[in-house]
Amino acid sequence: MKHILPTLVILLLLCCACHPTSNDTISPAANQNAYAQGFVIEDCESYIRMDLYSPWNLSQRMGRYYLLRSGKALPDSLIGELQTANTWCIPIPITRLVTTSCTQVGFLAALEQTHTIVGACNAEMVFTPLPDSCISLGEALNPSYERIIRSQPDAIMLSTYAEGDPVQQQLLKFSQTIVYNNEWMESHPLGRAEWIRVVGALYDLLPTADSIFAQAKEAYELRKAQVTQYLTTHPQRSIMSGQDFRGTWYVPSGNTYMGTFFADAGAHYYYADDNRGKSIPLSTEQVIREFGQADVWVGCNADSREALQLLDNKHQWFNAWKNDEVYNFNRQRTTQGGNNFWEQGVVYPHKILEDLIEILYPEVLEHELCYGCKLK
Repeated sequence: MKHILPTLVILLLLCCACHPTSNDTISPAANQNAYAQGFVIEDCESYIRMDLYSPWNLSQRMGRYYLLRSGKALPDSLIGELQTANTWCIPIPITRLVTTSCTQVGFLAALEQTHTIVGACNAEMVFTPLPDSCISLGEALNPSYERIIRSQPDAIMLSTYAEGDPVQQQLLKFSQTIVYNNEWMESHPLGRAEWIRVVGALYDLLPTADSIFAQAKEAYELRKAQVTQYLTTHPQRSIMSGQDFRGTWYVPSGNTYMGTFFADAGAHYYYADDNRGKSIPLSTEQVIREFGQADVWVGCNADSREALQLLDNKHQWFNAWKNDEVYNFNRQRTTQGGNNFWEQGVVYPHKILEDLIEILYPEVLEHELCYGCKLK
């Protein structure tokens, strides 16, 4: 059980030259991103301007950042704006970063910048090796603020889990520079992956970040097209997700990144048309009624069929259990629970999509599972 709770918490919770005026807002509705909705970036000659928006209200800006390139000066017309709340000027490339989520480490690994991590929340749950000098900051929902301050970061990358997030408020009290990273609230896997641009901007590596995202996008859209073509002549299979935890079974709505994964993998999913944009709490009886006949079961946290049965005997009532089609995403996991599904998988969502297609329709790709693992 010791690895199940942290993972479920994660499950409940996962370009141009310009001279703007101080009141100018980059509208998220007019952004140039391919999929992501929560940020807008404009690459200017001496700096990068970045606006990050609330995932609960995309018209509300959480932070504005002037990322100042080495040897450059901010235009005089913008100096006064730095007195505005939630506006920061950050010299780039940064060299010291605090992370509060393992997904952030995935972006840093792709950009080859993990050596800059000076502090990490839930460090034991990180799959990617961290620098020996990295300070463990405790739980993401209740970090050690004294350790954060002692690590002297250029910025703290923070995933917020509610409006008025208490960790956010406390860090602001301590006058810390917060860069919000709410990729987990994007409804499309490629929207999550596109947040590599936010991380890349902090290191003045936007072209590299754009290249990594472009390759992931191309691979993802190719796989989606392949399974779509396959289903023109083959029957669709159905999917279910998760497991019972303390009397409640949480499943993704259709308007979440996992719901999008299921749709793009060609699966029939009971809540595909549900637009709540969050996990749906169900009783085990509801799940049996709605998913009892599903062909495959993914995303459980047990490592064996026996362990899953011990958690609840009702698990063996499902058609997927009876047909030996139950999978977790724990193939790349450390002994302490760090899981590359949450790190590399966010940056390269086509790898997760490939796994789902292989589980549902193995004849399409003939692909060796990357994160998925069938329970034995």
